[in-house]
Amino acid sequence: MPSVLLLHGYKQTAEIMKSKTKKLFNSNYNLEFLDGGLELGNNTFGWWHIDRDRIFENRFSYNVDFINNIKEKVRTEPDFIVGFSQGCNVAMIMLIEDIFPKIKGVIFIGAGPMLDDKCLPLEKIRVPSLHIIGLNDPICDSSYSEIFMNYFEQPRLHYHDKGHVIPTQSKDKVAIKEFMETVK
Repeated sequence: MPSVLLLHGYKQTAEIMKSKTKKLFNSNYNLEFLDGGLELGNNTFGWWHIDRDRIFENRFSYNVDFINNIKEKVRTEPDFIVGFSQGCNVAMIMLIEDIFPKIKGVIFIGAGPMLDDKCLPLEKIRVPSLHIIGLNDPICDSSYSEIFMNYFEQPRLHYHDKGHVIPTQSKDKVAIKEFMETVK
């Protein structure tokens, strides 16, 4: 059974990510959800702070401890990583650092900007990728996802007509299912 690591966005939780993605994956997948390492109050988490103008207060501290903490929390090495919003940046860093060398594919949903050059790959990433972009996303402009796509050898693209959400319409489920089945 393929295992999937799911990484939530800013001011969310593993539970929120679980509720937003339950329609996307059937029982044929072993799903694992992690809370970001930074508690933000009101029982929400992030991977780093963002101020109200969407500019980093303290830029993401790119360090081995952060990555190792995530790796230690994961029960099973994932076959796939799914990141939403800020979780996309975490997924990208995991790929760059080759934290899970057996990863088969990655799905980016509503990718936010990578503002720290240390978080960008020096060469194209060979891991198959699916980039899901909301055409009406008021938070993460489609150009951010398009920038992510440029770092992959053969990225796949899927648009949905909603905003900054994890899409769950049948066409969205089909795109994810087809991607995961073709990279097994």
